[in-house]
Amino acid sequence: MSFEQQVIYCFSQLSEYIYEDKNHLEESIKKACLNNPWFTAVECKSMLNQIAKTYCNKDILSQWLKQYSPIKPKSKNVGLIAAGNIPLVAFHDILCIIASGNTCQLKLSEKDQVLYHWLHESLKLIDLEIAQKISIVEKLTNYDAVIATGSSSSSNLFQSYFKHVPHIIRSHRNAIAVLDGSEDEIDFVNIGKDIFQYYGLGCRNVSKIYVPFGYNFSNLIRTLDINFEHVNDHTKYKNNYDYNFALCIMNRPNFYQGNTLLLVENKSIASPIGILNFEYYNDLNDLCEKLAKNEIRIQCISAKKNLPNLNTVNFGNCQNPSLEDYADGINTMDFLLNL
Repeated sequence: MSFEQQVIYCFSQLSEYIYEDKNHLEESIKKACLNNPWFTAVECKSMLNQIAKTYCNKDILSQWLKQYSPIKPKSKNVGLIAAGNIPLVAFHDILCIIASGNTCQLKLSEKDQVLYHWLHESLKLIDLEIAQKISIVEKLTNYDAVIATGSSSSSNLFQSYFKHVPHIIRSHRNAIAVLDGSEDEIDFVNIGKDIFQYYGLGCRNVSKIYVPFGYNFSNLIRTLDINFEHVNDHTKYKNNYDYNFALCIMNRPNFYQGNTLLLVENKSIASPIGILNFEYYNDLNDLCEKLAKNEIRIQCISAKKNLPNLNTVNFGNCQNPSLEDYADGINTMDFLLNL
């Protein structure tokens, strides 16, 4: 069995562990929810299902690794600092590090530890040799390269601290959606998925929409309120919504109130939890040129149809990245294979 075949077998077996709830997965999900109130069982299972159907699918894995074949195991030790905003957000990086033949020294966020330990223990049961290429540590030591994700401020610190080794340092980004006025109820539901999944905490969550001048928000707001009213059952989300509503009342920006979301006219791409920024545009081609110049701040763009000079996904697919969708547009595999 070649190294690539070993990786494919190991991670495709992991998908079976997810689908069949092996190695006490349900118990680990409950513990993860207790450890971090933002991690509900629905959101944890959503990420696990995405991992199983895409990242650990045997055929998809085979096709992905084929372009890098042959891969031979190396002795490079890659430090990985995982963010904790959404469950198992660093899984793709772990997979890339192992699949590239390197070893992974994993520093976890306090906000997201339980499911990574389940993942590691499951890999030990499937293929101990592969599992031993991952070590979960309190502090990175003796690393040859680093991949780290954090806020804008922490990413600047990472850049300085790890400047002596090859590195990929990511700061927080957001997704946006471009509407043209032809959207129907199904489109609005799909836009809602891009907004509300993981309660808006992911870098692929839509935090801002662009709409034509004169856009009527009533149908969008009504559809979101009907289909995503469950977000109001989450205490931390509701607290954020109430706090930001109070700020809107005091500061009086141009905003529209829904039961699940506040739509605020704001040029910023990033928005607080409970708020969806919006901005009007006159000409779609001009908007696309503007977005292309600001792509360093954008993780993902969703739209009903392809937009000129921009890589887009259909509404509802922001949180369904493929193995080829490398964060921040940096090909992680190329980086790792060239260490």
